[in-house]
Amino acid sequence: MAMEDAVMEEPEDPASFADLSVIFAVCAGKAGRCGIAYVDLEDAERVLCVADVMDPDFTQLERLKQQILGQRHLGAVSAPRQGLCVLPSRSPAELVETAARPLTQDDDGNEPFPTTLLKAGDFAVEGAKPRLAQLWAKLDQDLPCTTPRSSPLAALDGNEQLLRAAGGLLRFLEQNATLLGDLQGRWQGPCVQDIRIFSPDDAVFVDTQTMIALQIFQEQHNLLMRASNRPSEGLSLWSLLEPLVASPSGAKQLRRWLQQPSRQVELLQQRHSAVEQLISLLQGAGAELVRQLHRELRMMQDLPRLLARMLQFR
Repeated sequence: MAMEDAVMEEPEDPASFADLSVIFAVCAGKAGRCGIAYVDLEDAERVLCVADVMDPDFTQLERLKQQILGQRHLGAVSAPRQGLCVLPSRSPAELVETAARPLTQDDDGNEPFPTTLLKAGDFAVEGAKPRLAQLWAKLDQDLPCTTPRSSPLAALDGNEQLLRAAGGLLRFLEQNATLLGDLQGRWQGPCVQDIRIFSPDDAVFVDTQTMIALQIFQEQHNLLMRASNRPSEGLSLWSLLEPLVASPSGAKQLRRWLQQPSRQVELLQQRHSAVEQLISLLQGAGAELVRQLHRELRMMQDLPRLLARMLQFR
């Protein structure tokens, strides 16, 4: 199949951009290297995550799609999250095929994963550098002077695939800013608020069948019960932990942790320490104060998004 036949130049309904949750940008380099960038538009922090991997078969892209969107695709409490892959027009056929591969392949009726092409020049290093520099200058200007940050551009500068993937994603965001929701008020200020280099190896990849077997989410547990003709017991790890979360942003973060378990020992130790401290507070003299704070937090909306808007109007 020709690459032009496998990928649509743009989605059939451009207005559907307003429903996108996660956008991936992928480019293939020499000797099997691959640049990957993505941004989760539902995350209040909206971090532009970029990676450079040795991945001649583009398996990391498929795993990343499954980690971020795959579990929601099985059916969640809320509507399924929508994703999109953005590729340069001169991409290898193998990359095009992987990008368009459905999240689930249980039957022949699954539609291809939404994929679109940009001009190869939109992924060029020459355009990516000023685009990233302009974004960081804007972010640095808007950030309060009390919280300085070191620029990640120096680390990006020496890596062609990181620059190409990040630059291509930023170019897509620029071209489709209105359709992506600026006028609908989904966010204030830039679509991207931070830049971070990540490694796919930092997270444990858990395939769909393992998620179902471990009963991580209620909807996956129900799928398993129906497949085995057993009654659903209504029990999952998510159903046990979710009532303890006090805010929408906390629920999103918890779901993200369950979908993408970290393999960083230091980070896991920090989380365990936080849980121990919380348990200690709940068992101490200030337990009622902690419970009252939990009740008050439940009345609040998306706190990170509110703080971001406050910064825009300070």
